[in-house]
Amino acid sequence: MAAGYFQWKGRLGPLDLILGEHTFAPTTISTLVADTMDVKEGDVVIDVGTGTGVLAIIAAKLGASRVLAIDNSPEVEEVGRANAEAHGVADRIEFHHGDLFDPLDEDVHAGLRREVLEGQARFLDMLPKIQRFARK
Repeated sequence: MAAGYFQWKGRLGPLDLILGEHTFAPTTISTLVADTMDVKEGDVVIDVGTGTGVLAIIAAKLGASRVLAIDNSPEVEEVGRANAEAHGVADRIEFHHGDLFDPLDEDVHAGLRREVLEGQARFLDMLPKIQRFARK
């Protein structure tokens, strides 16, 4: 399974992560997203393009009661699950293989449109900060 290893040094790190053959290491964008995540106790979080699962792991560690982690990589369930288990949050993260929101249940889809729109609004509010950081 493990094609390599990566040490996350961002928020809540260091976290040692397993990489699969088709799993990308977290990037600067992952670090920026982790730094700005506002997860409250009991939140449900969706991590699309989860890769190693690091953002899903952080969301669970911040208090999310349920995290739905999705990636198009066929090894996401194995790699993500191994990383979540290693960091003690596997009981709150569900890893799914598929495109975007396709693997999600209909009950999740029902409230997703509102959440995505709210998320886009928050992203637009954050955009100047991201642009300033990117210019450094």
